[in-house]
Amino acid sequence: MRPFHHHEERRRTFYRSHRRQRSIKPSDPSENQAALEKKYGLPPGAYKLMWKAQSGLCAICDDILTRPHVDHDHATGKVRGLLCHRCNPGIGLLKESVRNLRRAETYLEANA
Repeated sequence: MRPFHHHEERRRTFYRSHRRQRSIKPSDPSENQAALEKKYGLPPGAYKLMWKAQSGLCAICDDILTRPHVDHDHATGKVRGLLCHRCNPGIGLLKESVRNLRRAETYLEANA
């Protein structure tokens, strides 16, 4: 069995090399812009326009978008906006249902 420090050193090396590969900040709207536009069927420049229209903030909670997610309706494919990495899965966990969202709101208000 290898000593513990061996595994710790491998972990540090991995994260150092991973950081070097990511020269663009995750919050940069141009990162992967073309790939996202192709994936969601957006016209060229639409992602950057959404980013600017939302001032780089999540469309739900107004947090700064450090890891933006393109929110879209899974049934129609229609893009709704950019969300943070917390709000986007939140909508998914509520099954993209306005009814579930309203019930969650009622629940939170009743138990505040």
